[in-house]
Amino acid sequence: MTFHPADVARRLQHFGILIILSIGLIGLTAACFGPSEEEQAREHYDRAQRFHEQGSIQRAAEEYGMAIRLDRTFADAYIGQSSVFLEAGNNLNALASVNRAIQIDQNLVEAHNLRGLVYRAMNESEPAILSFTQALQIDSEFSEAYYNRARVNFDNENIEAALEDLSAVIDLKPFEARYLMERARIYISLDDRAKALRDLERVLEVTQDEELTSTARNIIAAIRQGS
Repeated sequence: MTFHPADVARRLQHFGILIILSIGLIGLTAACFGPSEEEQAREHYDRAQRFHEQGSIQRAAEEYGMAIRLDRTFADAYIGQSSVFLEAGNNLNALASVNRAIQIDQNLVEAHNLRGLVYRAMNESEPAILSFTQALQIDSEFSEAYYNRARVNFDNENIEAALEDLSAVIDLKPFEARYLMERARIYISLDDRAKALRDLERVLEVTQDEELTSTARNIIAAIRQGS
């Protein structure tokens, strides 16, 4: 079969149009089925958490920032950003980020607890205690808020309130050595050696952490030598 040149030209033109349409369709399909901005934000957030765990604060901050730029309502990303700002000593930016997370969701217990830590770093005891209290109003078993509020109360020499919070958190988490160490520290300040020794010996029972066990043994030895 032979084709007239005009027919060949028309067929090639038709074929070219089909190719262009196919390329356009492939691009449209990729756009439709590629990762959404929300999914991309989650990817940056996951990378930020990995960097944060590795101690790469600057890289973590960058990734949290990229997640937020892609999704302005990503509360967890604001919390992560706030925590790295706090670690870097950038308290004002830490406060701004955690406040934004709370604006997005008032019931984020981690955000209220983190805001309390930021206020504590800023030496603002009253708003710190209020933030920890708000966290506990959302979740009465959120142990870190009890622990953090106890430390602020102890800093303010409100010893009774500090002991009350530590006793509450130890009831919730009886195998958490940090909480026992903190209560032992308060008992030592009160010169209640028997109760301090009880908590310190309990630390040795519940943890294998070398730093905590070494500290506990040294304090126990010092208490017994001073008895």
